[in-house]
Amino acid sequence: MHDCLSMIKPVVASKVNMWVKANPFIYPPFFRFSFRDTHKTDEVYTRLKRIIEDFNGGVHWTMTTIPELRNYVIQPKFSTVLKKDEPYEMKSFLNYYSEEIYKKNVESAILDIKALTEWIKQNISVLQ
Repeated sequence: MHDCLSMIKPVVASKVNMWVKANPFIYPPFFRFSFRDTHKTDEVYTRLKRIIEDFNGGVHWTMTTIPELRNYVIQPKFSTVLKKDEPYEMKSFLNYYSEEIYKKNVESAILDIKALTEWIKQNISVLQ
């Protein structure tokens, strides 16, 4: 995801995997980032969010932020159910989903990542 978004503008983010490969169910995949020298209200974020939400994968995807942070988070929509004080971990999600549904959603999200990045690349012209 880092390399994909860097095609749009320079990205400020850790270049890490979106999930823990050794234990993929510990939390749902996500990517936290911002564009360097780009204000949080810049139209590029609104357009990118629209592209992400138009992606048709195994799960629905979104891009979220909170007012007190400069970063955005690309994540599966099912993972947005947590309240602000709940840790982003499997245990918290099991308050909202059965273990079977949670694991199915995480697996689907992980399988979506390559196609999601390709979808963003195909739509980069909308962002520039």
